[in-house]
This record gives sequence, C-alpha cells and structure tokens, in this order.
Amino acid sequence: MAGLGAGWVRLVVLGGILVCAVEGGNFSLTVTDDTRRVMDLGVFGFAKGGVMEFTVEYLRMQKEDDEMLSEPLGFTLDWVTTAQFARQEKNYGKGEEAQRKICFIEDPIVRPKEPHPTWRTNFGLQTEVSEKRAKNLKFFHRVEEPGLYALFFYNCKGYSDKTTKLQFRPVSFTVHVSQYNIRPGKRIDYLSEGSSRLPIMYTGFAVIFFALCVAWIRTMRANPTHVHKIHYLMAMLVVLKTCTMFFEAMKLRSQQTYGVSTGWNIMYYVFLTLKGITLFLVILLLGTGWSFLKPFLSTNDKHIALAILPLQIMINVAIAVIEETSEGNRSWAYWRDLLRVLDIVCCCVVLLPIVWSMKRLRSIGQIEGKVARNLARLKQFRTFYIFVVGFIYFTRIFVVLMESSLPFRHTWVAPFVQETAAVLFYLFTGMKFRPLEDNPYLYLETDDLDDADLQEEMKSTATQRPEGEAGAVAQDIKSVKRGQDQLPGERAV
Repeated sequence: MAGLGAGWVRLVVLGGILVCAVEGGNFSLTVTDDTRRVMDLGVFGFAKGGVMEFTVEYLRMQKEDDEMLSEPLGFTLDWVTTAQFARQEKNYGKGEEAQRKICFIEDPIVRPKEPHPTWRTNFGLQTEVSEKRAKNLKFFHRVEEPGLYALFFYNCKGYSDKTTKLQFRPVSFTVHVSQYNIRPGKRIDYLSEGSSRLPIMYTGFAVIFFALCVAWIRTMRANPTHVHKIHYLMAMLVVLKTCTMFFEAMKLRSQQTYGVSTGWNIMYYVFLTLKGITLFLVILLLGTGWSFLKPFLSTNDKHIALAILPLQIMINVAIAVIEETSEGNRSWAYWRDLLRVLDIVCCCVVLLPIVWSMKRLRSIGQIEGKVARNLARLKQFRTFYIFVVGFIYFTRIFVVLMESSLPFRHTWVAPFVQETAAVLFYLFTGMKFRPLEDNPYLYLETDDLDDADLQEEMKSTATQRPEGEAGAVAQDIKSVKRGQDQLPGERAV
C-alpha cells in the first residue's frame, strides 16, 4: 500500500508538470498535416482597446493547383455572444455541413443572429502558403468594440475540386498567440475581461475556508472524547481546499500580470487533485459510517474505494492537462466532455454506500428498542444523501451549463456560484458530523453495529485465509464486536 500511495503522489506531481504549456491569454498550437476545415483556438473577452497579436511559423501545404491559388486560407477573429456559440461555429466543420462547398468565411450559417459592427476580422494567408516553409508572419489587431471574441483557423483549399466529395488539403503550421487588455495606467492584463476578478475572489474564498478550518479544529479540541478518525480526515480536506483556493488565486494573479503562471499552476493542480481524492474519500467513508458506526469497511465499500480513488486521480490529472492545452488541438472537446462524464459517473458511484447505509438502518430500525434512534439516524442519512446529490448535480452540470452561457463580462459568476455551493456543502457536512455527544450520527450503543456487516466481513476475510485460521477470523470479529461495548469517549489501553 505504501508503494501504491507513493505511485499516486508521483502521478499527481507529474500531472502538474505536464500542464505548463499554456498560460493565461498566451498559448501556442502546432498542427501537422491537418485536414480540418475549421479550428477553434478559444475565446477571450476583450475590453475596448484590447490587443490580439499572433505569429504564424512554418506554414506549409501540398503543392497547389492553379485553381487553388485564389481559395482562401487564414485566421478570423469573430465576435460571439457566448462561448457556446463559438463551439457551434467550430462544429460547422462536422456532419453534413462538412460537405458544403461554401467557405467558412462566406457561409451565412455561421453569421451571428444579432448584428454587430465588427463581428469578424479576417487575417488571410492564401498568398503566403507554399510547399516550402514560409517566413514568420506576424499580425497585430486592436479591438475597438468590447465583447467576447473567438479565434478560428479556416482552410478552404480544395473547394474548386470538381469531384462530388470535397478533397481537403492538409496544412501544417505553428501559431503563437498573445491576447490581453490594457487597464488604467497602461497596465497589461492577460486575463479575459470576465476573469479579471477571479484572483481576488479566490483569495477571499481561501480566507473563508481557512476560517472554516480553524472553526473545525476548535470544535474537535473542545470535544476530544467524541472525535473519530473521520474527523481528522475532514480536517485534512478543509486544509487541502484552503490550499487549492490559495494556489489558484496565485496562479491567476501571475497569469494576469505576466501572462505565465511561473510555477503556481503546478502547485494548484497537485492540491486540486489531492483535494478531489480526499473529498470523494470523505463522502465514501461518511456514507459507510466508518469509524463511528463500524470500525471496518465492507467488501463492497472496499471495491468502490479501490475503483474510484485511482480513477479520480487519473481524471483529475487528465482534466488538468486538457484545461491547460489549446482548444485547437484535435479531439480537445471530445476528451474534455468524456472526462466530465467520467467524473459525474464517479460522483454517482460514491453515493452507493449512503444508499446501503440507509437500507441497513431501515432494516434494523424495526427491531424493538431501536426504532426511534435508528429512525432519526435514517432521516439524517437521507438528508445527507439528498444534499450530496444536489451538490453533485449543481457543481458538475448546472455550473458548466451556466459558464458556457454567461455574457463575457460576467463569466466570473459561474466559479463564484460553484465555490459558494462548496462553502455551503462543507458547512452542512460539518454541522451534521461534528463531534458532539448528542449527535445522532455519532451516538453509539453496544448493539448498534449491524450484525450483517460483521458476518459479511467474517466471510470475506475467511475466504482469504488458510483453513486453519478460521478460528482466528472468528476471534477477530468477536473482538471488533466487543470494541463497540466501550462508551463513546473510552479509548483502548
């Protein structure tokens, strides 16, 4: 297990190192023999006077026919209402539209429904491309109309082909893009217009979570006889969340000032991954009642933990790499959406222990002498289950949909709402599971441990030991049962 834990840590650190390629409003993209007719290079919110400059290197294409010389090729900077509209323009190059013999910059399908005076700026390259590598091409554009703009690359070479099916010509190039706004005092801001408030916002949330951490530690110290192992794990979760907020604020501040993260992104993604793993582990263990209802995990609980935790590490590392990679890369959107779906699946699977705990409480709640206490505990677990489901749905689905639909000046609202929901979730969970004597979750009597769980654990363990150790297994289970006879505040000597 120690080797496995060390491997996880190495994977987390490696994921942080891999995400250093793209920084804030500066990014680079290299494509080789790419036949896509449209590439979406991402969106950026420009204030009045904002600047976009980019350099195209090593532009080359197969030898052109005479008819292809006049066919357009280049970049466009399009005004879009939302990021979702920009992705719809990119999808123009897929499906049935992919066979339309109308160039991207001439097709009315991709024109915005709302009129805009400067909705598109075209940077044509058709006179610069050749079979040989061309010299570096530099472009500079100052945005006079504030708004959300999407940068596209389009390739209309081959549209004059007389065959029924379009024959796209592959193209290769490297592009370096720098986008920024100019603030009062001629200060350069490399963050998008809607993201300029994020460094201050995340700093504020770091302070809030630090205060929650202090309050939780004080609660544990005030009630030491009712503190269980799970309470220490919950304290570690709040510490990791605080560090995540702090490093995200520092990462964005560095990007805003210098256009690069200067190493802050590595620390951010490391702590983000550790926080995500710990959050899933806390929800899983709270749902099973580990350390306060029973001192072990059932076989099913162990299977879920061993499946979810490594998968969450890989998902978090992959999401970090995807988010720091240019949107113009092939299959970028596919992998981003797939990883989000896998994350939601993990969130749903981690709910199963809560459902099993509710089922156990419902079954043993009919036993005489336990009805009132277990009915109260069942209601508590049901409330916790509903709150976890709501938190997952809100942060994994609703916030994502909100983020893609917000006006460019208010994109900061989505992360603000998400972190506010996280604060409420942490507060709710802490209040429900705080170490107090009269807490219905934590109050434990001698016969509260479900005998079915003991039998399941005994069978699972016995099958993994030699036949001669069957008596030792039974003795271990009996000792676990006797351990529950201690009063809530007792400690074994």
